[in-house]
Amino acid sequence: MKMLNRVLDIKPKILYVDDESINLRLFKISFKENCDVTTSQSGEDGLKLLKNDNQYDIIISDQRMPGMSGTEFMIEAKKILPQSKYILLTGYTDIEALEKAINEVGLWQYVKKPWEPSNLKFIIDNAFSSLKTEKENVVISSALKQSEERLNLALTGTNVGVWDWNLKTNEIYFSPTWKEMLGYGIDELDNNINTLESLIHPEDFKKSLTHLNHYIKGTTKNYEIEYRLKHKKGNYIHILSRGRGVKNRQEEFDRITGTNIDLTEKYKAEQQIKELNEALEERVERRTNALKLLNIQLIQRNKFEHLISKISSELIGIQIHELDNQISIALHDIIQFNGSENAFVLKIEDDTFHIEHENSNLLNNSNIVAIFHEKKTKYMPLIIEKLSKIKPFILKNTEEISSENAYEKRLLESNNVSSMLIVPLFFNKKLKGGLGISYKSVIKEWSQEDINLLKFVGEIFMNVFERNHTEQKLIKRDKEISEANKIISENERKAKLLQTIASIANSPLQVEEALNLSQEIIVSQGQGISGFLFKINSSNNSQMFTIENIISKTIEEKNKLEDFFITPKNKLKDILNKIINSSKPSINKNVKLNYKTNHATPTFFDIAVIPVIVENVLHYVYMSLLPPNNSVFNEEGILNDISREISFFVERDQTKKELKKALEKEKELGKLKSQFVSMASHQFRTPLTVIQSNIELFQMLASKIDSELKGKFDKISRRIQTEVARLGDLMNDVLLLGKLNANVLLADIQPGNILQDTTEVVDRLNSIQPDNRKAAISVEGSQKNIAYDKKLLAHALSNLIDNAFKYSRNKPSPEVKISFKENLEISVVDFGRGIPKDEISNLFQPFFRSNSAQDIEGTGLGLVICKRYIELQKGSLSVTSNLNEKTIFTISLPIRSNEQSFNN
Repeated sequence: MKMLNRVLDIKPKILYVDDESINLRLFKISFKENCDVTTSQSGEDGLKLLKNDNQYDIIISDQRMPGMSGTEFMIEAKKILPQSKYILLTGYTDIEALEKAINEVGLWQYVKKPWEPSNLKFIIDNAFSSLKTEKENVVISSALKQSEERLNLALTGTNVGVWDWNLKTNEIYFSPTWKEMLGYGIDELDNNINTLESLIHPEDFKKSLTHLNHYIKGTTKNYEIEYRLKHKKGNYIHILSRGRGVKNRQEEFDRITGTNIDLTEKYKAEQQIKELNEALEERVERRTNALKLLNIQLIQRNKFEHLISKISSELIGIQIHELDNQISIALHDIIQFNGSENAFVLKIEDDTFHIEHENSNLLNNSNIVAIFHEKKTKYMPLIIEKLSKIKPFILKNTEEISSENAYEKRLLESNNVSSMLIVPLFFNKKLKGGLGISYKSVIKEWSQEDINLLKFVGEIFMNVFERNHTEQKLIKRDKEISEANKIISENERKAKLLQTIASIANSPLQVEEALNLSQEIIVSQGQGISGFLFKINSSNNSQMFTIENIISKTIEEKNKLEDFFITPKNKLKDILNKIINSSKPSINKNVKLNYKTNHATPTFFDIAVIPVIVENVLHYVYMSLLPPNNSVFNEEGILNDISREISFFVERDQTKKELKKALEKEKELGKLKSQFVSMASHQFRTPLTVIQSNIELFQMLASKIDSELKGKFDKISRRIQTEVARLGDLMNDVLLLGKLNANVLLADIQPGNILQDTTEVVDRLNSIQPDNRKAAISVEGSQKNIAYDKKLLAHALSNLIDNAFKYSRNKPSPEVKISFKENLEISVVDFGRGIPKDEISNLFQPFFRSNSAQDIEGTGLGLVICKRYIELQKGSLSVTSNLNEKTIFTISLPIRSNEQSFNN
């Protein structure tokens, strides 16, 4: 009752209950200026607030909360504040909860979440207005009751004027109270009928006289009448006059005695009641009108929600082929809802407008397609500027378009459009188009509801368009994947076929067996029916063929094929002759053969022909009879691959046979070469030994001749000995090179100390130098014991270091550098005359000598032998040189392989 008695504030006091803090903050922000807002995060806390302060006008609660639900909270709150208005928020249409809230709480309104501030404010304002009206009605009713009580007191407590009328004499007695009612003193009015007639209102005189006559005559049982008497102040007051007649013995009235009661207070109260009733009726009418308006708005909103729900449900899961028709229906529904004349969907692609969908009423002849379709967006800046900024294009009247946009104005007016509304359609923050409505001749005040309608429907359309676009992409992708899988499957069969052929090519099978097995694979894995293997024999510039093998399902069919092939004028022979001439694989499609399988009619075949070519000579031909449109042999690439693989193993077999012959011949030549080297070694050394022995004999005999002759003899003898020694060295080198070429000489790889062996060679050569120069040794890296041929390496090092001394006379001493890296490197460096760059490539050729070395003795075989010695140890010998600066010969031996040899 406290709430009923308090005066309503200008702002409604609201308790808002919601378990989501963000909704509480949003509500406070939205309504803090117009409402006194208190919030609570649960129904239990809300009840505590109500018990502490029960002065809330409106209570708003979310339905679904942990613990106490919105309906349960409101039922308890109603017990505390029965006169407050209750509004329920729900994100779901919970019919049972709503029914309970309406029946037990007297719910004012339920609102679907998420709520819009403008819509919720409208509902709050109406609830508060209704609450104020109800409270004003209580005040009015209370006043009315008090007035009625005052009237009763006036009727019972006011002094009553008494009158007594003698009907025989027309004398009337007026009591002092009667006169006081009219503002007169006791002596100011005469007690006669004339006084009454002068005071009674002219309009009431006849009525009162008629009523008196009816009473006297007995037609009216009671004398009771209201009339007006003139007050001394000049105004008339209402009087209730009651009387009772006194009859004589003749049953005639002699007199009537009665009372006058002043009805002024009653009429004042009645007037007040009338005014209050009129005010109440006015408020009731105002509330009724507000409720009617709210009802209209709710009906419109329900229609709005129904339309959105209808469009959404009809477009959910729509098939691609049904989309255009369903979009057209949705556009028609929009026209029916808001009364527009055109509804359309714009698509923007490559800065160009396209009309995707359009619908219009039958009376409209606007041409939306002519306005937008295939128009560049840059020619319609007024529209595209708004849409690009995520704003609706709102046109109330084309007259509003300025002269700067004369083209757009002219385009709209010439196509019968006077007003237009377009909302942008965005997806992934990219403008995709717009959804629009228009009128032909109506100047339209576009409402927020119109904009919201297009926004909601536009979002539905955009989701459907993107979903269907995605579905189309998926369908296309599925087709591509299906095609790819088909190709992959075909390629797998082809790859398997080629792999099988390749495995046969790399197998140890004899060529005839491999050819027949390959034919079986070609026919079976190539999904063939049967096949031929022909051997081609070339002689005297002509090519003949024989049938090597026939693949078929039965012996009977094999015999039929052979008989068919030898018949004249058959197409198989023509195809074979063609490939014999061209040596190219081919696929012959849909060849009609009179050869019959198990059918009575001629059969069509695809015929694949594969040549086997070795060194440009045709050796074999595979011919396969396939069903039409065979998926394996559908292009010549696979035939080329098979031809290559089979040609490879045929060529390999032929090469093996030729290599076998060559190896046998090589062995025979090697044997002859070895015999020659042995013979030459003996035959060349024998005469040289004889010459050397005779020279020594001559020297012994010369000791007996005179000294002058002996001096000449000794000189000639030394010259002969020198040349014999040179010839011996030359023969040794030639014989050694012969052994190397005959592969008679082999390396004896053993572990050793490379630094120690190199030092021995250097020390030996340093000791015999006539100019006393000494070659120095330097080492880089950690020393390792590796495996090598000690004699061959010592010979190579001796030759290189001796050359370094010979070719650097009068220059700094040579250097020997040993480096332990990934490989062992021994570099012999001299600072002599150097080697011309154009001669380095010939340096390791037998008997080659540089033009710059003609003054120094040599055979031209030393470096060749050095290189071959190093290569026998799986190493290499290289050279770099700058004329008149230095020359570097580098021996490289692989440490890893040598270590492995050492371990083995």
